[in-house]
Amino acid sequence: MDPYRGSFLQKIITIILKPIFYVVYYIGRLYFKFKKIDEKTKEDPHYIDFTKTPIPSFKLSQALNPKTEENKLVIFSKDEDPYVRRAVARNPSLPKENLEELSKDKVLIVAREAKGILDSPDIKVEETYPTQHGG
Repeated sequence: MDPYRGSFLQKIITIILKPIFYVVYYIGRLYFKFKKIDEKTKEDPHYIDFTKTPIPSFKLSQALNPKTEENKLVIFSKDEDPYVRRAVARNPSLPKENLEELSKDKVLIVAREAKGILDSPDIKVEETYPTQHGG
């Protein structure tokens, strides 16, 4: 006996189901062919095309580093790149006033991040050594 050869019951089921699947398939094709799509594809408001604006990794590393000087963090909180502003919102060394400004940011992901940090318990950074890199 060939193990790959189907039984009699399998042949009967195949004969019954095959035409049913073909009919459903072609009805679906006709439906989507004649269906009018009036809705335009909506992009998320926080979507950024990375081919046009690459993420500055050095700025991000400084913005996330809790040992970065406060004046740099304030500058980063006003950066044009929303990912840098989001990263600086996560930094526990950022002054609360700047974090409150970020919570009102026009970019949704930045505002959500800052509001989440404001709602969470205060995180203290005990070390206040300046960064060793320039920039």
